[in-house]
Amino acid sequence: MKKMIAWLLLLLLLVVVTSQLFAISLAQNASVPGSSKAIARLLDDLLGSPGYNSRIRPGADSGDPLDVYININVNDISSISEVKMEYSMTLYLREVWKDERLMYEKSNLNRSITLNYNQFDRVWTPDVFIRNLKSGTFHTITVPNRLIRLNPNGTVFFSQRLAVTLSCDMQLDDYPMDNQTCKIEFGSYAYSSLDLVFKWRLDADAVEMSSAIRLPEYVITAVTSHDYTSPRAWVVLLPSSQFPPETATEGVYADHLPAQFPLCPALLAFLLDQS
Repeated sequence: MKKMIAWLLLLLLLVVVTSQLFAISLAQNASVPGSSKAIARLLDDLLGSPGYNSRIRPGADSGDPLDVYININVNDISSISEVKMEYSMTLYLREVWKDERLMYEKSNLNRSITLNYNQFDRVWTPDVFIRNLKSGTFHTITVPNRLIRLNPNGTVFFSQRLAVTLSCDMQLDDYPMDNQTCKIEFGSYAYSSLDLVFKWRLDADAVEMSSAIRLPEYVITAVTSHDYTSPRAWVVLLPSSQFPPETATEGVYADHLPAQFPLCPALLAFLLDQS
């Protein structure tokens, strides 16, 4: 009987010791920088704190407008319709801004955090819309094609993939020899320039375009950007009939344009404007 009691006590002691060691291991794992539990706890502290409200823009208390840096990556131009006066393309819309409420430089984590798409509603994002949009789709296969990345200094990177059809006021006086100017124009749907200011990103090209894009009727000749009263960029295309077949296939750049074609009548003018 005494031996049985001793064995039971020993077994109980082992269970207690094992559970304590397991609890210590969990606590240590949660405190290890970069562990899943540490990141989850950090996100809960940042996004769930009383000082953060995803309905309020960053810096609202300061009274200064928030700078949002933007650029686009054109994945393809699928069609250009002179009849409907529209063109269609797939692009990546990228935005960068700073939200001091989401700074975590004082934590032990010194790398960026990529959010799962289920967490996007917890983060404030700019209300960018396309003014000359006729129709568009947001890619959701196999998951929503969106990305939000937080950085220790409070910089937020937001990217999303869009397929858009945009209106274009085309000039057809010399069709099919016309050079067209079609724009894509971004703006804030609700905020004025007192709250939100869009600027081209300084660390990337305003408009990035794959050199593999080929169009049957036009030749991509150059991509340029300038800062006027608002940031603007042009993708210059000319009718492919103006060039020899081998040139139209390989593409022509601005310094090789014939003298009778100025650089700026463009087929696509990318305009980032403020309301």
